[in-house]
Amino acid sequence: NASLEVLQMLFDKWLEVTKNKSSHYMDSLIPYSSGNNKEFLHNLSSLFKGEQSNLSPNIVMTYFIGIKWWNGVWLVIKMYPSVIKNIHLQVNTMAKCLPVNTMADFLSMAGKRCSRTVMMRLLENEPDLLKGV
Repeated sequence: NASLEVLQMLFDKWLEVTKNKSSHYMDSLIPYSSGNNKEFLHNLSSLFKGEQSNLSPNIVMTYFIGIKWWNGVWLVIKMYPSVIKNIHLQVNTMAKCLPVNTMADFLSMAGKRCSRTVMMRLLENEPDLLKGV
């Protein structure tokens, strides 16, 4: 049973391939996992189930923040930009949960990791992100 850290690194690469972004692949691994790895796969799989998921993107994002899987956090933001509004993202909250110090750092990181469409949805959902930038 691989450590959670190893599993995170594996999925960092695995998810670079578009066809791998499917709950089917994650669900097929869940029966062979236990503990933290099973919880990780369950949360990740739920992102790709859409409305059929029993976990909201907010819950999944909170879980990924808790285990410090930043690529997972960005995956949630890319797939569900409105999650930013739901967690009331502020500079001091950001500094505690993501590896950024200022909102400008967050926007810079988001710009590198997200498409222009996602960036526009982020700003539409949370225009306060531009405050003070």
